[in-house]
Amino acid sequence: MQKRIDDYGQKVCESIQMVQSTLNQQQLIHLCQDLYHYQKVGIFGLLKAQTAAMNLQTDLLMLGKQVDSYVSYFQQMEHILSADENDLIIVFSYTGSYFDYENLRALQKKLEAPKIWMITSAQQEYPYFVDEVLTFQSLQDQGSHPYQLQFIASLIAQEYFRRYKS
Repeated sequence: MQKRIDDYGQKVCESIQMVQSTLNQQQLIHLCQDLYHYQKVGIFGLLKAQTAAMNLQTDLLMLGKQVDSYVSYFQQMEHILSADENDLIIVFSYTGSYFDYENLRALQKKLEAPKIWMITSAQQEYPYFVDEVLTFQSLQDQGSHPYQLQFIASLIAQEYFRRYKS
């Protein structure tokens, strides 16, 4: 049992170190600037990624920044599709597949209105309506997910505090 605990702990630590060495700090700062300037913000993710979204939501609430988040994918999509140019949408998506679950062909025009950030492991392509991407390297394994996203959510809250609340 102890060996499994040690091995898993080591994998989690390695995944966090991977974020430390590959996260684009300028993009993180840019995301915090958007968080500060937009009044209407929705933060979403699927399954484990939603835990990172909820952690960021509660951290921001403690800093006086009210944002929306929903566990239900249906409610998330309802919020995103009703958003306009005054909305900021932040999507945590470990694999970058968040928008793959919804048939959006007929709805893509609506996705052009809000500013959409995606926080995801680095890949080649993103949906055209995603405006900004904050990426990191990942092994795409259980030892990395959701810990890498949780770590990034905490970094966002810390940077937001440092820039706008300290």
